[in-house]
Amino acid sequence: MKISVYFLPLEIKESELKGKVAIVIDVLRASTTLIVAISNGAKQIIPVSSIEKAYELKQVLAEIRPLLAGERNGKKLPNFDLGNSPFEYKPEIVSGKTIIYASTNGSPTITLVGKLADATYIAGFVNLPSVAKLIEELRKDVVIVCAGKANSFSLEDSICAGMLTNFIMVERKFEPVGDGANASLVIYERFKKDIAGALLNSAHGRYLCELGFEQDIRLAAEVGIYKVIPYLEGKWLVGKFYGYY
Repeated sequence: MKISVYFLPLEIKESELKGKVAIVIDVLRASTTLIVAISNGAKQIIPVSSIEKAYELKQVLAEIRPLLAGERNGKKLPNFDLGNSPFEYKPEIVSGKTIIYASTNGSPTITLVGKLADATYIAGFVNLPSVAKLIEELRKDVVIVCAGKANSFSLEDSICAGMLTNFIMVERKFEPVGDGANASLVIYERFKKDIAGALLNSAHGRYLCELGFEQDIRLAAEVGIYKVIPYLEGKWLVGKFYGYY
């Protein structure tokens, strides 16, 4: 089986995802927040590609009273119930709820990839061992897609992609294909001894710290603290649980 890594969603062609398993990574903060939300009992999450679509969908689903969640430039949106901090997604708030989710980078990447791949899963450091275990069991070619930041390279996503690639390769059943996968391994090797430090010193990490979200970054750097793996079922994200290594 083969592993490919793309550092930006704009790099991907439909033919490169067709018939494959896709793993979307947006460490700061969509992946982390979605994992926490489902772990805390959210019934389903609908990622949307724009704020306008989020408002439209809320009207369509008004009968079930969905929560609006997301951000622009790291900040909670007007008239939204939740921003993008995982600490907002407490069980008493999200349990049993449908959430319409509109983040700057993560949700557009998920919706794009979800249209092209056979299956789409969400990964972050917080559930990485479980995702690696799932991939090994699926035994299919895997494409790892980093959401990046505003169509630019993201250090934190690339480190996470490299760690996942490294985990999958442990039993030598998968091989990295292309420069992206090999580059991600080099980047991971450079930063693996201090994941939290790398995230805090990344461009987006520094920006979020300025906004007061340092605790979000430290949480996002914790490897394997959740077992849930969000995945697309149609246009809805739901969760499945896998054990650790």
